[in-house]
Formats: sequence, C-alpha cells, structure tokens
Amino acid sequence: MRDGKGLHRTRGNAGRNDTAFVKDRSISFDIYENLYRDRGYLPAFDELPWKE
Repeated sequence: MRDGKGLHRTRGNAGRNDTAFVKDRSISFDIYENLYRDRGYLPAFDELPWKE
C-alpha cells in the first residue's frame, strides 16, 4: 500500500483509460486505473466517487 489516498475517479475520454486523483502528502496527481490498483492505493478504485 502507498501513502497516498484516492479522492475521486474520472472517466477516460476518446478511448483513454479511467484515472484516479491521488493526494500524497504535499503532491496530488492523476494516475491510470491499472497503476492505481497495482500500487495498492486506498480506497479501492471501485469505491472512489466519480468526478462530475
């Protein structure tokens, strides 16, 4: 498990993968769903709210 925490997920457009927005201490970033899952961020990707 990583230190960061997922805050929300965003649907990929034009064939792109879905992403999760992660806050990790003093930085925040978008990460592809497969990397989010592989790196063990919490909460689980399927539990993140969708960004409107």
